[in-house]
Amino acid sequence: MAKQSADSIVEELMGSHFAETQVDLPSGKTVRLTPITFEVEKQMVSRTDAEGDTVDFILERCVQDTDLDELMNIDANYILFKIREISYGPEYKFIQPCPACGSEQHFSVNVGELPVRRLEDDGDVEITLPMSGKEVVLRRATRADRKYLENGEVMLDSLWRFIKSFGGYDRRDVISKVIPKLTAGDIDTMIGIVTASDYGLQTQIRLKCNNCGHDGPIELPLTQGFFSVS
Repeated sequence: MAKQSADSIVEELMGSHFAETQVDLPSGKTVRLTPITFEVEKQMVSRTDAEGDTVDFILERCVQDTDLDELMNIDANYILFKIREISYGPEYKFIQPCPACGSEQHFSVNVGELPVRRLEDDGDVEITLPMSGKEVVLRRATRADRKYLENGEVMLDSLWRFIKSFGGYDRRDVISKVIPKLTAGDIDTMIGIVTASDYGLQTQIRLKCNNCGHDGPIELPLTQGFFSVS
C-alpha cells in the first residue's frame, strides 16, 4: 500500500479551512476571500510599514483574483472586517477610553452582526445639487483614488476629478473654476456621493461607561488587536 503524502494528509485534516469564502460586497460586486494563515500572520508581525501599507498587504494576500484598485472604499472596509471574521472569529474585544471621563472601558463586538447598507448602483450618479439646482454627474471613488481622500483639504482640492459634468459642461477648466463658487451644502452633497459615505458596513456602536454612566455613539476603533485573536 502506497504511503500517503504529507500534503494529502494535511489537506484531509484541514478540510474546509482551505476553502475560499465568497462574499457579496456593499457595492453589489462579489469577491473570494481566504483567511489570514500562519505564514501571512508571521509576515504581518515582522512588518514595520505604516498602518495603510499593512491594510494593503492583507488585501493583497487574502482577496483572490480581484483588481484592488477597482474596489470602492466601502467595499475594502467591508472586506477587512470579513477577513478578520474568517481568520480569528467574529468576536472583537477592544479597550476604549470613555470620551467623558477618560476611564478605560472593555468591550466585545460581534463583527459578523454589524449592519450593512448596500449600494443600489455603483455606476455614475446624476443629481441635482440642493443649493445651486445644477445638474451634476459624479463618479464614485475607488481605492485607486485613495490618495485624493486622505483628508478634508485634499478631498476639496481633488473634487474636480470626480465630476464628469457640471450643468452640462464636461470641460475640466470650467469644472475646476466653478467648484470654489459653490456653497458648502453643494460641496458636502457631492463629497458624500463620491465617497458613498452613507453606505457600506455601519461601524458606529454605542459606548456606555461603567464608571461615569456616559452613553453615546462611537466609531468602532480598529486597534492593533483587530487582526489578532483579541
